Amino acid sequence: MFKSCSTIGIVALSGPCEKDEILNGINNLKSLGYNVVCSKNLFSEEKYLAGTDEEKIIELHSMFENDKIDLILNAVNAAERRINVKVCFFSFTAFCG
Repeated sequence: MFKSCSTIGIVALSGPCEKDEILNGINNLKSLGYNVVCSKNLFSEEKYLAGTDEEKIIELHSMFENDKIDLILNAVNAAERRINVKVCFFSFTAFCG
């Protein structure tokens, strides 16, 4: 179980996010006592995607490598074929999405 002081990282691995919906969700998480860290590409738009594949991979890996993050939420449903599984597996950070 995550404590209210836990830190949640939010990434966007597929299409761009609806800014109002995401900000509302972030405010809800903060009101519950969670710390929130957003990926740099959360509101990026590269054609119909949330940034380039390289940007998304870098942001996801940086979340897994950040020792302060307890849970990573994917703001949209997506599968990314180029995710470095070793980075994710050895970080012991929970990931949802």
